[in-house]
Amino acid sequence: MKQNKRKHLILIVILLSIAFVSTLYVRDRDYAQKNKRIAIIYPKYSQSFIQEVQEGIQDCAYDHQVKLDVWYKDDLSQNELDDLITQEYKNQAMGLLLVYPEKYMRKTQYEYGNVLAITDTMQDSFTYTASFSQTSHETMRLPVDFNLLKEISTGKRDAIYIEDTYKLGYKSIELISHCEGKRRLSTISLKPEKVDQKVVEKGSKASLFTY
Repeated sequence: MKQNKRKHLILIVILLSIAFVSTLYVRDRDYAQKNKRIAIIYPKYSQSFIQEVQEGIQDCAYDHQVKLDVWYKDDLSQNELDDLITQEYKNQAMGLLLVYPEKYMRKTQYEYGNVLAITDTMQDSFTYTASFSQTSHETMRLPVDFNLLKEISTGKRDAIYIEDTYKLGYKSIELISHCEGKRRLSTISLKPEKVDQKVVEKGSKASLFTY
């Protein structure tokens, strides 16, 4: 009888311990998800140039509950970047996103495992970058005039190729926000979106145009 009571008590203790550990795990996981933080460096000037990228970044941060530490720079040396990374690491940032660093940094070799650079010209300078793949066609960027849709639908233009900078910004934050633990960053290469008469008739790319 005593042995049965002892076994029963031991079982209760084990179950309570499991419940306690599970509660701590869920609480810590929820805390980490609600406190994701990413640092962003924008070029201090040329704000219209980054508008669509910026909107993609902000929308993704909202969708994934990411807090953004935003910096604006007109000049940034490697030592200053090192200091900023150290500061953001202490602030528990998951990573750092450089938005068009060619506007405020010089071309050289920057080897960082937690830095992603949205860039047109500095793909060779960083370990991980986000950019558009090369194409033989002429491309244009957001925002795109809605009148071009009419030209395509009426046959005045065969097609246009759009670099969706909003999507590039969104994907960049999404990538960093999912790199937890041992998961590493990777390079993003987006194909320009082809818009021809068939696409116009479907209406699937209408959001890329401004009215």
